[in-house]
Amino acid sequence: MGVWASQGEGIFDIISTIQHFQNEGSADKGPASDQTIEDIFRTLEENGAGNSMRRAMRDDIRRALSEFEANILLRQLRTNQTFTRKIVDEVIPSVMNTRSGWLRPTPDDIQVFIAMTMTSLNESLLIGMGDHSIFNVVNVANTIHEHVDNRDLSTDRIHQLLKVVEPFVFGRTPLYSALREASGLFLRSVRTYPDHHKLLFVLSDGEPTDEGDMGRVQAELKDAKVTVVGCYISRSSSVEPRRLYSIAGRDWEDGAKFLFTLSSHISTELITRAIFIKHGWQIDIANNETKLFLQVNHPDNLKDACDLARNAVCCQDTLTDLLASVSLDVYISQKNTSIKAHEQVGGTCYANASAAVLHLAMHRILGRDGGYPVFENLRDDMITRHGSEGANTFRVLKEVCPLYRLHFRQVDINGAMKAVAAKRPVVAKFRLTDDEWDVFGSFFRNNPTGILTKRDLDISKRSSASRTGGHAVVLTSFNSKCLRFMNSWGDRWADMGFFRIESVDVLGLEFIDVFWTLNDLTQREKDYYRIHGSEVADKLMKSLKALQVATFTCPLCSVASSVTEFNGTLSHALCPNCDQEFSCNDREGNILALSMYLTSLSR
Repeated sequence: MGVWASQGEGIFDIISTIQHFQNEGSADKGPASDQTIEDIFRTLEENGAGNSMRRAMRDDIRRALSEFEANILLRQLRTNQTFTRKIVDEVIPSVMNTRSGWLRPTPDDIQVFIAMTMTSLNESLLIGMGDHSIFNVVNVANTIHEHVDNRDLSTDRIHQLLKVVEPFVFGRTPLYSALREASGLFLRSVRTYPDHHKLLFVLSDGEPTDEGDMGRVQAELKDAKVTVVGCYISRSSSVEPRRLYSIAGRDWEDGAKFLFTLSSHISTELITRAIFIKHGWQIDIANNETKLFLQVNHPDNLKDACDLARNAVCCQDTLTDLLASVSLDVYISQKNTSIKAHEQVGGTCYANASAAVLHLAMHRILGRDGGYPVFENLRDDMITRHGSEGANTFRVLKEVCPLYRLHFRQVDINGAMKAVAAKRPVVAKFRLTDDEWDVFGSFFRNNPTGILTKRDLDISKRSSASRTGGHAVVLTSFNSKCLRFMNSWGDRWADMGFFRIESVDVLGLEFIDVFWTLNDLTQREKDYYRIHGSEVADKLMKSLKALQVATFTCPLCSVASSVTEFNGTLSHALCPNCDQEFSCNDREGNILALSMYLTSLSR
């Protein structure tokens, strides 16, 4: 959305408006061509304008308009009859003396005519807000970038976009009107997009020029389950940049207080807060009312703020709050590391993925009766039952889940994401040909933290007769950019044993959700959670505080460094002082593993 400044209180859909300009091709900054100007006057004359204006104004208009602007004007005159009639019947008579036949318009007349025509043109191109204002993310990216393959905005494209919005960015700020439009759009889309994360990013000085009811706006956004991030644009020194606040400052400007009030409370989950911490932000965590309110006082900080807001709200992860007590390294490293990737389909990946999901699912039950079966025992039991030459994962889970009061079901990508959002990792299966396995392995060798896309590996091109081999992994996270999986080829493969793909169709993934219900819990387990559940939250908050302030003493050089300065993997840390590697799998080193994991997750 944008604010239509020329009319004071108007609201328009900026993406649809930009799309109006897409058909014009690249914006030619040079003066309008003689042919385009001739076509403009001919069209005006065909609709009743006097023909003498062509002789009197042609050169002035050609100098005043770029070829880009002239083409847009010509298209509107040819296709938008309402616009054409306004120019012929209102703009021209209000500026020129038509009774005298336009014999001698003054320079001021010409400038007023051009200004009024361009204002009318801009108004005709604006698209109002509505249900059409919901876009596929990829389509929006293509609109902004102009071409599908353009991953970065060129300087020329930035100038084009600025030229589109420039007429509307100087004026009043009908912020309440914009918020009402946004909340209405979100509310109408609840049934259409019931499972999507809804994020409203408000980039503003926080000083509305219209009136409204903040409480009503907040209630409507809450009903639509919208998370609001307030990004305060100001050079204010009273609000610190790169910091999240619990309480608004007394000396803050009214605009800062407005956006702070509008912003949502940040999630109490460790991952949300930790993403900010890992990017060098300070967070007020003494009060649980920390807000998603950011101050941006320099353009360089804006991209960081946008990325963090998106990741913090849209990133879902099943493992973060278990890392204080569970070591992921055991899930990632299979004993038989000599098996090649595409040959492991005849191995034990099914057991590794299934055992990981079962083990983590049971760890979600506090004080579980019967304790927590050791991961290795779960995996080895499956291998004993089904062998080390591969097995059908669905049949394996059908046999094993009832032994531990667990259930399973096959789900699509939406069901898989629901499970991850509910803190349940999901088994994922896919099949590749030998050549595709080679591409898969090569990609992550060369791009350990990269996102695999269909441009890199397109399984739709394989023939129907191609032989494929399957593999089982664990879906652990997703955000607005990718799905993230835990593999079982060691934590030195790809990104500490994890890899990312852009979408489910890149690998043709199938998913199996393993879960338990309240009816599966014993009364003792329910009582235990009621009594001790708050201890879990306390433990997470202690881990969060440790990430901000704790130091860790290297066992090799005995020098203490901030935990955020260590690099490495889930099993081995690299000391920033002596540059030597040591194991971080013991109890004291687990905070380092947590820091490494969160660093990876926030990329």
